[in-house]
Amino acid sequence: MNLGIKRIIRIFSMVIPIILIISLIIYPSSAIRSYEFKADLTTYVHSFDKFIPRWNNIYTPGEKINLYVSVENINVGRAGAIDFVYVVTDPNGFVISAGEKTVRIVGYGNKAYHVFEIDSEENWTKGKYRLDVYAFDVLNFNGTFGKYGGLHYSAPYTGEAGVDVSTEGRGSPYAWKRGASYVFKQIEFEMRPDISAPPDQLLVYDSYLRATELPQGVSNFLHVTVLNTVAKRGSGTLELLINGKSVGRKTITLDGYQKTDVNFEIPPLGLGVHTLEVMPLSDNVKLSETLPIFINPLVFKNEIQFGEIYNGTVVYSPNNYVLGSVGITEIRNVNDLKGALKNLKENQNARNSMKMMTNVLAYLWSQYNREGLIKVGLLKGSDKRAEQVLPELLDVIRDESGAPISYFGVKDYDEVNEVNVLFYVGKTPPNVRELEWYFRNGGFLIVDNTGYWVNPFAKLKDKLNLMRGWKGFETRSDMYGAYYDLYVDKVVTITTREKIEIPAEFQISSLTVSDFIVDAGQPVEISFKIRNEGKEGDKEVRITINDEVVYEDRIHLKASDVKTITFQYTPEEEGSYKVQIEDTDLAQVFFAKVKKEEGEEPLETPTKEEGITRRGGELVIGSAILLAILVIARLFMRE
Repeated sequence: MNLGIKRIIRIFSMVIPIILIISLIIYPSSAIRSYEFKADLTTYVHSFDKFIPRWNNIYTPGEKINLYVSVENINVGRAGAIDFVYVVTDPNGFVISAGEKTVRIVGYGNKAYHVFEIDSEENWTKGKYRLDVYAFDVLNFNGTFGKYGGLHYSAPYTGEAGVDVSTEGRGSPYAWKRGASYVFKQIEFEMRPDISAPPDQLLVYDSYLRATELPQGVSNFLHVTVLNTVAKRGSGTLELLINGKSVGRKTITLDGYQKTDVNFEIPPLGLGVHTLEVMPLSDNVKLSETLPIFINPLVFKNEIQFGEIYNGTVVYSPNNYVLGSVGITEIRNVNDLKGALKNLKENQNARNSMKMMTNVLAYLWSQYNREGLIKVGLLKGSDKRAEQVLPELLDVIRDESGAPISYFGVKDYDEVNEVNVLFYVGKTPPNVRELEWYFRNGGFLIVDNTGYWVNPFAKLKDKLNLMRGWKGFETRSDMYGAYYDLYVDKVVTITTREKIEIPAEFQISSLTVSDFIVDAGQPVEISFKIRNEGKEGDKEVRITINDEVVYEDRIHLKASDVKTITFQYTPEEEGSYKVQIEDTDLAQVFFAKVKKEEGEEPLETPTKEEGITRRGGELVIGSAILLAILVIARLFMRE
């Protein structure tokens, strides 16, 4: 009996490999699974599986249609062979466009993608179109495997080790005998001459009112920023209402991914309280309260989430406020951040980040009745770039808002109780379970996403759901008015009184340097004008030359006063000197040269024997002719 069982096992062990070999010969190509195939209409493609989908599938005749296709897990025996094919059928059932792309892989590559740019024609009729998209797996494994095996014999003699992928015919998906295996997806799109843009194509945000209290007879202005969030050129109209009546309209036209500032002039108003309201008059204009982070062509504009855990709070920001504040999401080298951090106060993204983060901190402090110093740390494991950016951004917040913020550096999990606000900046969520005692002691954790394509929110929620004290995430609209009033669509009030003092507001202009070229050791005069457009007050002014402070003073001016400031600076060495007034765009450049000392002997002209040919009058004449030609050419080009 035992001998019979052993014999049956031996037979099966011989038959099964034979069946496998036969199956490979009969079915030489692998099959793609449907969930491993993607086909989408897009507006922007970054890389494999990273793209921005089209907001709708409506196009105007003549517009380019971008079709993204991709497959994965296509490698069999160190080779892959995929044919992407698309077919466009019009509303009458006629095939009007088609295309293909072949992808061949030798090695360990296991995925592929391609973007078809389909040019629609001006004569394409209005209606619904069908887009049939295929991915054929045309790899002939048996043939490719044989070519790999042949390398043992050919490579030593030819010195070549390349392998051509062996393929089989696609056949036709419409035929009874289809040939290679394939996956299929059908997409519908519409051609329409009056295309409708997405509802948030033009995003309006960051409203700023110069003053909320004014004396009678003084004009004012309301400022907003408008951003085109998609690649398509768009137009929209905004209206300003005062006391419910329209006082002005602005039509904005922006190319794809462009932004602009819009200022509404507010005429002098009578005594009393007046209401202001900005209203969109176009379907594609949206008023936003969440200030966006914009890195062309990506826009981070999602709402911030709050959640309570034990006695503490977790804040999740999907908007990349730390790294995106200086537009460095794609900068990987930490050493390249120095230049990105210059002029941080003038950077639009940095100002958006500063306002949102100030509101978050102000909201947390007021909501939970906190007092005293805000001790901020960066949790270990965060993106290394955040170690440089976060302290700089906190400095701007402290300078702008006066908040009592102090940065305590990077903190490990066993050091977090040294701070009361903890930032984490990363693509993957932190280990929140190790922060249990931090939360029990009332700590605040702010998790900031670092990129558009990776969102750690779902994993963060999964980790928090395992903790007993977790109460879930929610949005809190009152956060948007915690410090800065970020509501654009909120009714703003202006109070006009008979007598009111406007805050001091200084304007610096007319930076000049007396000489463009001076001798080293000789002074130059530097001057500028400063005007106070508000009430009486002081202004700190600092001027640097080649990044070194050379002038610093607190200037006192009464309302409407103008003053010209002049001082001298002596350059000691030869070279260029850049004069700049801090916190402004004003800058000038001058040059210093070394003056020849009196009685200094001229250098002896080298002789022919020293290897330099003497030249006399002909050199002078030639130089003069050349100079004249250059002057005439310059005048001709200017004309």
